[in-house]
Amino acid sequence: MKLLDNYQHVSDVLDTMQESFSSYDEEELNKFVWNLRYAWREDSKKKLSYFVFEHIQSQLKALVLSKKHGVSFRPNDNIGSVFSNSMFINDVENELLSDYDGFGYFSCDEFVSDVVIRPSDITNVNYQMPEWATAIIWYNK
Repeated sequence: MKLLDNYQHVSDVLDTMQESFSSYDEEELNKFVWNLRYAWREDSKKKLSYFVFEHIQSQLKALVLSKKHGVSFRPNDNIGSVFSNSMFINDVENELLSDYDGFGYFSCDEFVSDVVIRPSDITNVNYQMPEWATAIIWYNK
C-alpha cells in the first residue's frame, strides 16, 4: 500500500484509491483511511482541502461497508427522507406509502446502498429486510 505522507496532489490520492481499492480487504482500507488522515494533518501546505479530505474518507468508508456486506454503498446525498425500518413498515401497512409515491434504498449508518426497496416489497409475505439495513432513504416521485 502506498503511504500518503508524500503525496503531491489530490490526484495522487485518487489514483492510488482507484488502482488499489479493489484488492484491499477491510483492514487495509481502514489503514488507508488512517494514512490519509495522518497525511492531511501533517501537510503544512494543506494541498488537500478539508472538504476533499472528507469526501475521500467518506468514499473509503463506503468501500469498507461494500466489502463487508457484499453490496455497493455510497455516502448519503441528503436528498431523500430517512425512515427507520419500523417507521417505513408502519407507513406501508397504514397505506401512507405506495409504489406510486416513490421508492427507497436501504442504508447503513450514513451510507446508502444500491438495494432498492418499494412499498410493495413489504407486503410480500416472505420478505425480509437485510440484517445490515438500519434505515431506508425514501425518494418521492
